[in-house]
Amino acid sequence: MKKSAKILGVGLTTSLMMLGVLDLAEATSAAEVKGYTMYRLYNPNNGEHFYTKNTQEQQQLVRVGWKDEGIGWFAPSKGSPVYRLYNKNAGDHHYTLNQSEKDSLVKVGWKDEGIGWYSENSQGVKLYRAYNTNAKAGSHNYTLNSAEQAMLIQSGWKDEGVAWYGMKTVKPTLTGASDTTVEQSAEKFDPLKGVAAKDFLGNSLSIKVSGSVDLAKPGVYTLTYSTVDGQKNTTTVTRKITVKKVENPSNELKIVKESAISKLNEFTLTTSQKNQYINQIKGAKTVAQVHEVSAAAKTQSDKNSAATQQAQQLATAKKEAITKVNGLNLTAAQKNTYINQLNNAKKSADIKKIVTNAQTQSDQNTKAAQQAQQLAEAKSAGKNTVANLNLTNAQKTSYTNQLDGATSSGQITKIVSEAKTQSDKNTAAAQQAQRLGDAKASGIEKLSRMNLTNEQKTTYTMQLNQATSVEQVNQIVANAQAQSDQNEAAAKQEQALKAAKKEAVTSVNAVNFDYAKKVAYTDQINNAKSIAQINQLVAQAKAQEKLSSAQNNSYETLSKTQIAQAAHSSLLRIPKIVTDQKYANFTTISQIINNEYRTKNQTIATVYAQLEQNPKKIYIGPEKYSQLTGIKEVNRRYRARMLQNINEYRLLLDLKSLQAPGISEDQNAYSYEHAMNSHIKMNHTSDKALDKLSSLFLHNNGSGENLFPRPLVGGPNKDVTPEALADSFFKLILEEYISIDNDDKWGHLRNVTEDFNWYTGGIYIDNFFINQVGNAIFGFYTQYAYSFAAVDDLYR
Repeated sequence: MKKSAKILGVGLTTSLMMLGVLDLAEATSAAEVKGYTMYRLYNPNNGEHFYTKNTQEQQQLVRVGWKDEGIGWFAPSKGSPVYRLYNKNAGDHHYTLNQSEKDSLVKVGWKDEGIGWYSENSQGVKLYRAYNTNAKAGSHNYTLNSAEQAMLIQSGWKDEGVAWYGMKTVKPTLTGASDTTVEQSAEKFDPLKGVAAKDFLGNSLSIKVSGSVDLAKPGVYTLTYSTVDGQKNTTTVTRKITVKKVENPSNELKIVKESAISKLNEFTLTTSQKNQYINQIKGAKTVAQVHEVSAAAKTQSDKNSAATQQAQQLATAKKEAITKVNGLNLTAAQKNTYINQLNNAKKSADIKKIVTNAQTQSDQNTKAAQQAQQLAEAKSAGKNTVANLNLTNAQKTSYTNQLDGATSSGQITKIVSEAKTQSDKNTAAAQQAQRLGDAKASGIEKLSRMNLTNEQKTTYTMQLNQATSVEQVNQIVANAQAQSDQNEAAAKQEQALKAAKKEAVTSVNAVNFDYAKKVAYTDQINNAKSIAQINQLVAQAKAQEKLSSAQNNSYETLSKTQIAQAAHSSLLRIPKIVTDQKYANFTTISQIINNEYRTKNQTIATVYAQLEQNPKKIYIGPEKYSQLTGIKEVNRRYRARMLQNINEYRLLLDLKSLQAPGISEDQNAYSYEHAMNSHIKMNHTSDKALDKLSSLFLHNNGSGENLFPRPLVGGPNKDVTPEALADSFFKLILEEYISIDNDDKWGHLRNVTEDFNWYTGGIYIDNFFINQVGNAIFGFYTQYAYSFAAVDDLYR
């Protein structure tokens, strides 16, 4: 909230008055203090008024930018407490006499800063409280000034009545200045002894005393005491001092002599003069003679004081004159001359004349310096103009040198004009070169967006760089655009042919006939030169289409050649290395086990330790396997990918797709233990697990075997995805099919070709039954290895 200038003025004036109190006041103990000065400050940034009795707090706020509005009121040192609170969110203080209001504000987050000051009783002066409903900070105002309160209410503030009461101001008090009678003596009278002055707050004040008392001279003396407080309130007291005469004449003469000698110390006398008057006083026979000597001493003192004052005035005048000369625009030699003249001056008139002469010389020096400065500034301005003109370095140097040698403003103006003319010529030439450069840059940018071969772009770019006019540049760009249009038409024709080939290959792959025919048609389509030729090939392929579901091949109808050819085509589909970009969207085995499913490594470690101790008598059960959520997820994804690979291969042979059977937790648990034992101890499984596996998986003397055509080595040493691992192992199988030379009714070939039959035995591939094979080919119990172990040629 902004106050009017009038209100701010009152605050500042009051503040200065209070400073007067602080200057005059003597130290006052805390026990004597009756009240405190309350300072009022204003924050122009948020409109808050702040009130404090703490001088240090007030001074600190002024230093950081608060406006000092002087004294707000005077608070008693005791009475009803006024509480001070702070809202850190709004940056606002609040003050209240009401404890209930204080407690309510504390409950809603205001900070209780304790008792700020005290309120007088209702006999004191009123402090009004007003509230601004629109303000966040500085929402309350407190003032003694009823006119200020009325102005706020008129401008929309809410009148909240009397906030508390301040102290009434009264005149200072003077004590100890009552009339007194003393006996005649040679002592010096102390008028302030036992006298004290205090303001209404209990602060001590200084006292002025007019009049004097001569204790050696009987009579009645009048003293006037006066004191002023910080509010300019004055108290004056008149006091009478009666000096009672001593009746013994000899004692009186002695007292008068002692007093007279003592007074000599107050006079302005030389040592010899003082000693002379002391001897005269001592030799006096009567009181009257003593008074005559004292009067003579006073007269001499006045003469000495006048002479001293005159000498001091002359010295002061010299000092002031020297100070003035030092401040004039004079050379060092000129200053020394005038200062020597001043030091030798005998009269004030001489001093004035010397100062006048020095001032005249200073004015002459200033005028000459101004003329030189004007010429220098004109040269500097001319150089700045030249520096900013479009000139070569040599041209700028030439014009700058001419300016340095100029001796008048006219010469400077002429030189600058010639420089500007040359600059205009340079600018015209540069603009012409810029237009050509811009045209070339624009032309090269246009070439970058045209449909040109690298060789064509290079040719046209060279022509642009060698062009010497904008017209040549425009013609080159037009020629390039014509070439680009020709290339664009040819590219569209090529794109249409490519799209037609892609669509035709898709159509042929959808036709239900043998793989060899699809390959033949695909090769012819890819070598076609026209869309019409492509359409003719597609029509021929569809004419030879067979019914897909009714005429599916059976295993017995397949030849080794068909199997090997399909294996070769399937092998080309699989990525060549397990880090191929095609696997980028899958998480790796380590990520699955360690992050996604948080496999309990402690469980794995426990099984490892048990296998190390006694591999023949340990197996993992479903209760432990269920904790290996990551490993279960690896199994799931590996089986899904391997089934996808198998079915895509079977599709090339026109065989029906296989479906995955459900695998129990029991089967999962024992197969996992079997795999771990194989890798840790190079055994098969423990005796207990072996029996369990036989009852779970083997039927009619079938064999539980993996799908891999060769043994595995070591543990996992590469972090790959389950999909990449499945692809890698399936590639090994496909390579075996390509070069198979044994009876096509035996071996791993039948893993993916024979129909699935759960009840007649089957091959077990990582919790997935593929097909029956009859009796085992490597013995009754063949080796089973876990799916994510690494092989020698995993990355080939």
